[in-house]
Amino acid sequence: MTLSVEFFEDYKDSREINITRDDFTQRFKFHICGNFLEEAEENAPYGKADDVVALEAAYEIIPVFFMMPTYAGGMVILVLKDINIRMIHHDNWEIEASYSKPDVNGEGSGGANVDPAEFGPQVEDGAQYAPNNYLQLGFNVGANTTHAMQSRYLLTQAFKPDLVSPPVIYTPGLAAPVGQTKKDITGYDYYTRQFSFNVTCYKSATELSFKYVRRLFRIATTVNDRPFFGFPPGSVLFLEAQAQGDIYSVIPVTFEFQMQPNFRFSKTSPSALMDPDVDDPALQYDLINDPFFEEITYTNTIWKNSDGTNMFGAATGIYSGWNIVDYRYADGVLDGFGMIIQIPIMRLVHNIYGYANFKHLQCGHLDVIGS
Repeated sequence: MTLSVEFFEDYKDSREINITRDDFTQRFKFHICGNFLEEAEENAPYGKADDVVALEAAYEIIPVFFMMPTYAGGMVILVLKDINIRMIHHDNWEIEASYSKPDVNGEGSGGANVDPAEFGPQVEDGAQYAPNNYLQLGFNVGANTTHAMQSRYLLTQAFKPDLVSPPVIYTPGLAAPVGQTKKDITGYDYYTRQFSFNVTCYKSATELSFKYVRRLFRIATTVNDRPFFGFPPGSVLFLEAQAQGDIYSVIPVTFEFQMQPNFRFSKTSPSALMDPDVDDPALQYDLINDPFFEEITYTNTIWKNSDGTNMFGAATGIYSGWNIVDYRYADGVLDGFGMIIQIPIMRLVHNIYGYANFKHLQCGHLDVIGS
């Protein structure tokens, strides 16, 4: 025998919305009809557990959340708070579900009929993970102080008029060393953009197994090997995940990430930040002018497309934003005047972090590259 369920709604008393200064609630009442008793298992000495069968059927119908409009014109998420089922007849059960704004402890429960691409930031690969979750996004866009040896590009240069020949000549519009002397290059401190974000999804207590936690531990401090929330491979570092709750609530799990833009070098083109309107992961990188060295390309076999295929089939010079650029300096004579100063003679790019497929974090719906 196969369970057959039919949904119907009593429109006289099926829906109710209540808005107060501090809360927003919704109540939804409907009936399900089906052969629940026939599908129920015997639970001696209490008889057949057709209430459990009806509850499982209700789970397939009840939304885990609703998006509701506010008076101000925005939207608010209401999560499932209470479910009440009541037998009208052995083949007719009344279901009542109530919704309210989620609290910080992640109150809310079950449900399955949520379109995984409908709400919240989306990523790729595997809607089978957490199909009932919606996501909450937090972020911080700021600036960090960093030290650099070369400018982004040189604006102008002037020479003492009575010199036989100019001591050092660079090309305006291209990068040039800052604070260059015979002994070293002092460089300078400047602000660089910094972006961190966190994603909170909601899981049942049974999903938070030690096996899952061990996986999170192994992935911590790795970089994404394929697009993640629209960011290109190599740019997002997974820092930590936190969760705490009890078996009676949906538990919020918060994942912390930090992003560094990918980059590539050019000997002749000026430095430029990535185009903020370009969403192609293969084109999201900063261009760094480095006039001392030829452009080097290499075949990147680590970065993947969303479907797992190699992103780059040919050689490319795009580096992870988390790679470290390291210069070696030596004495150099830059002109006929004979001025000896430190110049870079070698540029090394080091890889620091390992790579991982972030779909294994199971933080939300992983079926669509996000926006």
